[in-house]
Amino acid sequence: MAEDLVRRSGLVVALQANYCWVRLDEDGPGGVDRLLCTRRARLERQGQAICVGDRVAVDGIDWLQGRAAVVDRGARRNALERPAVANIETVVVVMALAEPAPDPLQLTRFLLCAEATGQPVQVVLSKADLVPPREVATWRRR
Repeated sequence: MAEDLVRRSGLVVALQANYCWVRLDEDGPGGVDRLLCTRRARLERQGQAICVGDRVAVDGIDWLQGRAAVVDRGARRNALERPAVANIETVVVVMALAEPAPDPLQLTRFLLCAEATGQPVQVVLSKADLVPPREVATWRRR
């Protein structure tokens, strides 16, 4: 049977246009572990946007095509608007020290948004090999 009327739960792992990829908590027939899903109109009318990291329920599963529909979204612990992600455990902000040159104001904005989640925040300074060690040390102290 191609259609499965039983609801399954999973985690949204990617967004793609008007669809989302959901990794199932339990594999389906034939070892299917991910489904390309649409979102029920009812969710949109209720203002429930779907983000990467959301726990969702899916039904109307077509195992042969690997498709289903998201019918419910679980409660969120936290969320970021940009990028649109939910239920995060740690925020990692990556900033290049060269190519392009760092923008302290942009870093401050990122850190303020990250801090608002209430989760641990880590800053990663990339391309440190392209600047003098003294400049790296200055950014690390900052």
